[in-house]
Amino acid sequence: MYLRAAHAETSIPVLRQLIRDHPLGILTTAIPHPEYPLLQCSHIPWVLDVQDEGSETELGRLRGHMARANPQAKAMVEEALAHPSSSSASASTSASASASPSTSAPAPAPTMTLQQQVLVLFTATPHHYVSPRFYAETKPATGKVVPTWDYAAVQVYGRATLHGETSFLDGQMGDLTRECEEGLLAAQLRQRKRKQQQQQQKCASGDQDQGPVSVKPEDNDDDNDDGGEAWKVSDAPAGYIKVLQRAVVGVEIEIERLEGKFKMSQEMGLGDRRGVVEGLEGLGEGVATDLARMVKERGGLGDDDGAAAAAAAASSSKS
Repeated sequence: MYLRAAHAETSIPVLRQLIRDHPLGILTTAIPHPEYPLLQCSHIPWVLDVQDEGSETELGRLRGHMARANPQAKAMVEEALAHPSSSSASASTSASASASPSTSAPAPAPTMTLQQQVLVLFTATPHHYVSPRFYAETKPATGKVVPTWDYAAVQVYGRATLHGETSFLDGQMGDLTRECEEGLLAAQLRQRKRKQQQQQQKCASGDQDQGPVSVKPEDNDDDNDDGGEAWKVSDAPAGYIKVLQRAVVGVEIEIERLEGKFKMSQEMGLGDRRGVVEGLEGLGEGVATDLARMVKERGGLGDDDGAAAAAAAASSSKS
């Protein structure tokens, strides 16, 4: 990852939080194989484990799973069987005897560790194109501006251990489901609160001709709300889950290095940063406004900069 000093993020807790907020990571491997591409990638949702949440230095580990029919999984399992690390040599010897060509990866031993490093890339959901028109200071002064893209990302480097045992898959799937369900319920709660606030404002203002507006009970209903109960893996038939588990491979990555980048126009002058915030907020879209908030935070801009940003953007639009 290219890390310009203005964009580099070295705080381990901040990097861990980005992973947890955006758990869908892209696993990349570089494994020479006659039947598969050297470079392969897969989108995988991950669980990040940290023993001490208060630690400023602990990197943690990632847990995920992928389909055994995935060509990347096949290459990883076959590589681990052919070139086992010292920690998995004995286990892979017994597994290789049962390996046979099929549409799925060979059955993994209880644990097998790849010798090569793997890479997982996490990208924050708010990312957006930044137009030169947003640069309220530099554009009218010199015109020396070009488009760019603002985003935040974390790269994870480590060694992958493949798991075939049910205990690992039970724990990983259960923890991943719990975290995702909790996030979904929290999002639904925020949406209900927003609706309630809108309805309260509507009732308070009313219509000058018709008087206050009444709120119907059904207005508070959430079409996708099933009573706030989080779904659990145990809610599905146990036999069904076991069948699915036989078709996946568990992946555990002991993190050896974290790199983070928050490219939020920090390299630009104050007027330009204000213009970027105003330009993004002016789009009125969720992703753009979320990114504007991050640009504010990273660029040292407070809410009281809104008027200045508006004035800067207005002067830019005239040029």
